[in-house]
Amino acid sequence: MRSGLEQIRESLEAYLATPNDQPRTPDLFHYYSPEVYELELEHVWRKEWIAVGHTAWLKQPGDYFAWEILGEPIVFVRGEDRKVRALSSVCRHRAVPVTEDGERGNVKRFQCPYHLWTYGLDGKLAGAPFMADNAGFDKARIALPEFRVEVWNGIVFVNFDDDAAALAPRLEGLAPYFRFCDREDLVCNNVFVDVWNTNWKQAMENGDVYHGPGVHPEAMRVYEPLSMTEPTTCGGYWARQVLGLDLEYYTRWYGFEPDKDEIGMVGRRRPAFEMTITFPANFLMPTPAMLSIQANWPISVDRTRVAMFSVAPPEFAAEEYTPEQYADPEGPNRINFQDSTVFDRGISRAVRSSRAEPGLMSPLQEGPAIATHRWLARRLLTAIGGKSA
Repeated sequence: MRSGLEQIRESLEAYLATPNDQPRTPDLFHYYSPEVYELELEHVWRKEWIAVGHTAWLKQPGDYFAWEILGEPIVFVRGEDRKVRALSSVCRHRAVPVTEDGERGNVKRFQCPYHLWTYGLDGKLAGAPFMADNAGFDKARIALPEFRVEVWNGIVFVNFDDDAAALAPRLEGLAPYFRFCDREDLVCNNVFVDVWNTNWKQAMENGDVYHGPGVHPEAMRVYEPLSMTEPTTCGGYWARQVLGLDLEYYTRWYGFEPDKDEIGMVGRRRPAFEMTITFPANFLMPTPAMLSIQANWPISVDRTRVAMFSVAPPEFAAEEYTPEQYADPEGPNRINFQDSTVFDRGISRAVRSSRAEPGLMSPLQEGPAIATHRWLARRLLTAIGGKSA
């Protein structure tokens, strides 16, 4: 009888042996198997660079934002020394987080609300009431631990692997497409956060323009026909897809000019939606005068947290939404609601159907997802032992 690991290995090898002109989804148990999910967490998610935010939230010393990612409460902060740090938010006293998930703001210090232990912007302990009578207490030796953090063209990434290779060299081929994304005047007023009832790979597959006419027909009016999608280009750690946008609309509303020194315009003769995924599931999407970022983080085998935000020059930045606007399915976040509705139809259950089977994929329209699946298969086979060619 085959072990679960043997089945996974054989499935991954068979997937990579599929001809390049006949791409398909992985075997469907990869979307719901707890064993596959744990392998992905161990060998991919806890070792790769994960997009978490933008320096538009970290302009001044004390500016910070906080997330819980893969069960880790983390606060990202600009220090007095101007350095960006990723600090564990877990108080070193009784493990209460010093920040709340999704919180943003500016502080001089972080203070645990439980017993008022206080930490500097560099994570070092600044004060702890009534601890002087503990002979083992040494304030100088206590600090919030740091995680690896890297800022690439203004985008903030975190990595849970202290020995991970640097991010920038991996993305070198992408740098020309993200010029001006680190401008100091960029604004990010709104963040849409949701939990999609699906495996993270299904959420990743949603990052294409192929589903646009079916799910977002109104938004697709400013796109060129899908038949004009450019073939996907790939690097070792990324894949990129481009579809043109309506010239008149983006000239009128976003000031598009050919090869203008601006986000999403430099090097382009016509406006375009540039969808880039850096593996495993960071979506970086420049359009004229705007950079949209969608970060997908797994919560469980069938639940994925999605954080979507956009940065733009002040003259093009959206106003800050009210709670009522955020909650309105027909409001400014309607595209995200539309995507979420697809997964609420039960896709995470449907892949378990006795009649379901791997589906063929469009090389033109689903190129980034195909590239991600192949990268993931090679990573897992390298980790568990198998033929990853």
